[in-house]
Amino acid sequence: MIRGIRYVGYYIDNYENILPSGESLGTIATAPWYVFIKPLFNDYVWNNFYSRELFDNPRFTRDDPDEILANIIKTILIHFKSKHRIYDRMFDAYMKDFNPLWNVDGVVGEIRETMHTGTDTDKKTGSDTLKMTGSDTLSKEGKETLGKFGKETNTRNGKRDLEYQGAEVDVTSNTTFNDDTFRLANKVERGYSTEQGHERKDTETYTNLKDEVEYTDRKDETTFTNRKDIETRDMTDATVYDSQNQKTLNLKDSDLFMQIRQGNIGVTRSDELIGKALELFGSELYDFVHYVVNDTLNQISYCIY
Repeated sequence: MIRGIRYVGYYIDNYENILPSGESLGTIATAPWYVFIKPLFNDYVWNNFYSRELFDNPRFTRDDPDEILANIIKTILIHFKSKHRIYDRMFDAYMKDFNPLWNVDGVVGEIRETMHTGTDTDKKTGSDTLKMTGSDTLSKEGKETLGKFGKETNTRNGKRDLEYQGAEVDVTSNTTFNDDTFRLANKVERGYSTEQGHERKDTETYTNLKDEVEYTDRKDETTFTNRKDIETRDMTDATVYDSQNQKTLNLKDSDLFMQIRQGNIGVTRSDELIGKALELFGSELYDFVHYVVNDTLNQISYCIY
């Protein structure tokens, strides 16, 4: 068997890469966690896990190093596919901003969604009645006085035309006897002719004609003695209801509730929180590259610690 073929470092030295191809990884090849770790993976294996010995099983005990490399890559591919969701969530958590003092002074936000369904019904039945009985009385006593003072003037200007149909003419007729002589005599009467062109027209002309009526302490009085005007009522107004007002609700209300928490909650000194944070930053769990590389090599080689 070729010297060193049983160690992981041999395949980094001779093949430089033990990762699966992007085509075989599929969508994993573009996942943020894999994009982050890919350029660091092989160098980290060479620097920290060079002497890792491959498992003693038929997949890695062949005499052909090319065949052993193919099995190493296949094992890593299967491992990445099975751990993809875990690594994706871990990487997202590692990349979050971490405030070690949050537990002392922080803000908690809550979003609550409220659903409204169903109907609201406002129903009216029966009738409303307004009834008026009896009478209204208006009484008048004493007297009402209308006083007039000064004068009223009616002024006329211009002229007035009075037209007649026909013209004024003398009409002569015979009488039976003259009263004195008992002989036939002529009788003359005045009338109006209907002949065209002889129509009669009378014209009255006014020049500042004024008709005046003067009043001196004149009073017109109406006297009432226990007068009563009575209006009798026997009336009923009724409004009948047989209606239903219905409102259908199919709404979604989204409300935002903010809850502010301040003060020392669970700790009494902020340096305790800082110490815990530094302890976390220095742990293997917080080193994403180390965690993934070590977890992956555990699928093909024995742990050295």
